[in-house]
Amino acid sequence: LLLNPDTLITREAIEQLLHAMEAKDVGACGPRILNADGSVQLSCRRFPTLWRMLLAELGVRAFYYVAAPAGDVDQLMGSCLLLRRTALEQIGLLDERFFVYFEEVDLCRRLNSAGWSVRFVPDAVITHVGGQSSQHDRSQSLQFRYRSLFEYYRKHYPRWQLAVLKLAVQIAALG
Repeated sequence: LLLNPDTLITREAIEQLLHAMEAKDVGACGPRILNADGSVQLSCRRFPTLWRMLLAELGVRAFYYVAAPAGDVDQLMGSCLLLRRTALEQIGLLDERFFVYFEEVDLCRRLNSAGWSVRFVPDAVITHVGGQSSQHDRSQSLQFRYRSLFEYYRKHYPRWQLAVLKLAVQIAALG
């Protein structure tokens, strides 16, 4: 179980996640995540593509987040993620090239590529205060995010897409 220290989780949520893992094709599953005020965190996303990330950098995130997921999704937020040992033995652990951001995206992508499902379990509910580690230095947090995003692109996409993405990030920073 990957679990951030700034989360509140119940026995019932863990039981719901364990129940979801009874399906033999599930390599990872994660809960519905609430903010401290009870609002829902958008924790299910599609895999980042150049088009989706360009739009996200421009503030249009509708093509990236999945607002009302049901069942299997591309990726889940890593603040609470239950993983199957045999799946990890097959694909490997978290890639240490990623620091703080995109490590779970890479993991979910590798699970998906190996034929494992990544399942959203809405009946399992946790609270994630969120952003506690990045609140202290927002600019450093942003640097870590982009460093990991660019590493993800180096690993999974053609080199030209990384160049286009870096240009879009620079343009968005000007605005």
